[in-house]
Amino acid sequence: MTIQETFTAMTEQGGPLRAVTYLYDPELPREIIAIRLGFDGGDWLVSVDPDDDTIAVGVTTADGLSDLHTADASTLTPWAGALGKGCRWAWVVENQQGYLDALQWEFTGAANGSAVTVQVLAISSQLRVRTVLPVETPYLGA
Repeated sequence: MTIQETFTAMTEQGGPLRAVTYLYDPELPREIIAIRLGFDGGDWLVSVDPDDDTIAVGVTTADGLSDLHTADASTLTPWAGALGKGCRWAWVVENQQGYLDALQWEFTGAANGSAVTVQVLAISSQLRVRTVLPVETPYLGA
């Protein structure tokens, strides 16, 4: 399944985000190896491809995860703001050398329409989580 097909499933069938789990090597507890995103309608894993350090996403399986420890990240920034919201948009970010280095999601609540945008970046075989914030355009008239 391609990243685009995975994102289509996530946006169309995922429903609300219910849980976020960080997977890490116990020897390097500050380095995120993978992120598990649990939605009502599916469970997806974001990871780094060890062959070229690009980012990958797919349906969660147990392959290669048994040696990793887990930590509940659901209450951490920025995931806490995304919990209970559905994924409205998802992007794949390609760097200037043509490598897929990041994924980005916009989570939106149906009730109030508030949105949380999260970016996950692959750097040196680990994942970095970032919040994307809106910037208000100032008045540009004369």
